[in-house]
Amino acid sequence: MDGFDTTTTRGINNFGTVVGFGQAIDADTGDLGPVTGLIWFFNGTGYDGFLLDSLVDLPAGYTTYAAQAINDAGQIVGFGDTPDGVQRGYLLSMVPEPATWALLIGGFGMVGTALRRRRALAA
Repeated sequence: MDGFDTTTTRGINNFGTVVGFGQAIDADTGDLGPVTGLIWFFNGTGYDGFLLDSLVDLPAGYTTYAAQAINDAGQIVGFGDTPDGVQRGYLLSMVPEPATWALLIGGFGMVGTALRRRRALAA
């Protein structure tokens, strides 16, 4: 993933979504930068990577580095830091966007209409 010299994958679910973390290395000093939580989504031909912190609405000062696992419901477990530097575990749950809900409800409506028409034609 761009911007990281080292990445580590820690978990993958049955949909191909991968979680892990990455670090950059300072070319001048060789020092490792901060650990950053990452998530990769399969796009049909490869993977698109994202910073985990950019996909969740965290309170100021919290980080979600070191994502450890993801299940088929999209829940991610890992650990990160609080604003005062205390390391804590976290569980993130993916919430479908409104467009996803609209598509799902529209699909149910079309299936219901098709079933109703099918019954009417059979009678």
